[in-house]
Amino acid sequence: MFGDTLCDGGFCPEDPIDRKTMAVWTVRVLDGRDPPATTRARFDDVDVTSFYAPFIERMAELGVTGGCGDGSGFCPDRNVTRAQMAVFLSRAYTLPEGPDPMFSDIPDNAWYAREVAKLAASGITAGCGDGTKFCPSQDTTRAQMATFLYRAETWGVPEARPVTLNPSMEGGGVITAGAFHSCAIRTDKTVTCWGHNDEGQTNVPGGPFTAISSYLHTCGLRIDQTVTCWGSNIFGKADPPGGAFTSVSAGFAHSCGIWPSQTVHCWGSNLFGQTPSPDIADPWEHIFEGFTAVSAGGSHSCGLTADDMVACWGSNADGQSESPVGSFTAVSAGGSHSCGLRTDQTITCWGDDTHGQLSAPVGLFMTVSAGGAHSCGLRTDRTVSCWGWNDHGQLNNIPAGGFIAVSAGNIHSCGLSSDNTIACWGDNTYGQSNAPTGQFGP
Repeated sequence: MFGDTLCDGGFCPEDPIDRKTMAVWTVRVLDGRDPPATTRARFDDVDVTSFYAPFIERMAELGVTGGCGDGSGFCPDRNVTRAQMAVFLSRAYTLPEGPDPMFSDIPDNAWYAREVAKLAASGITAGCGDGTKFCPSQDTTRAQMATFLYRAETWGVPEARPVTLNPSMEGGGVITAGAFHSCAIRTDKTVTCWGHNDEGQTNVPGGPFTAISSYLHTCGLRIDQTVTCWGSNIFGKADPPGGAFTSVSAGFAHSCGIWPSQTVHCWGSNLFGQTPSPDIADPWEHIFEGFTAVSAGGSHSCGLTADDMVACWGSNADGQSESPVGSFTAVSAGGSHSCGLRTDQTITCWGDDTHGQLSAPVGLFMTVSAGGAHSCGLRTDRTVSCWGWNDHGQLNNIPAGGFIAVSAGNIHSCGLSSDNTIACWGDNTYGQSNAPTGQFGP
């Protein structure tokens, strides 16, 4: 956890911890992994090219920080006081309300009093010195921060938090339901696939992967950011170009990926114009400055621009490429329809509605995945809802329990459960819903 945040002399336990280092440690503990690189920073004083910028963005995304002062800045080099530390941990974890711990240096009306009481009730802190005080204005040392995080992770419950992993076709994730097979990344970063194997789609190449995406073939993003694909290779969809990518998505007869320059590159069939990148300007002459996510569907593709707009291209026979206006945080291209997650956490779908695949349920969601003729979404309470075609039980046979990722395939779906096991439901003709045992996820 500490690696690239060590000081010159080692760990420096008595040194104060600054806000940027606190962000790195906290995100690594909460997510269990480093966040992907970011191309923008919401805080004016955060250098987007710095190694800690993605961690600060993730902290804000999780609702753990709103910045400092008026919120326009983060103050990355400022030390974290013990009062601020209490607030950060209280936002990151579900901690029980507790009685006033009677620390003599905390007024009843202090803005951090309630959070300190939660930490005391959880056993995360016993105060400072002889235990009669909390020392709220005192800088938090690196040793104290490590101890507080360990205790919070051990005794607290992490708040339900949005998942940054794209779980399905939209840029690749740790679990993916394809047409008739499924794949998932184990905690050791190896990939396991199961189901139909007529074209080698479950013959996984060796090596660690960070993201995968499936349709009739599977493409994986390796740790060195190169892409490897296996399975069906009609039209060359499993022949990715060389070079570095930040994400990858496998469609029906084509695949797409994003270069570090935020440029979308697609390969394979171009029968419907699904492989070229879209024009840089939409009908309103709004300039797209790049893409942060891409999803390859049946015969169309959709991408999420750097300014949170959706752009789709390729086949539009059913309106699946008629991108809606508004601000989005995720997009997924299905068979002949598309779905997007708006910034208000509601879902909008467009395109073919033959099986009701546009009838997204109401409520708040963390992600959405569009499949062949049905879609699934992960709600903020970590339950899964699916809608659309249901002739194989892909809607109403959803296992009970909490999930942290979901992927809608052709006529089956798979989810990553909160205990890091895999559950699949729907069609099982080729064993694509026979999820393997073991631990999966980041």
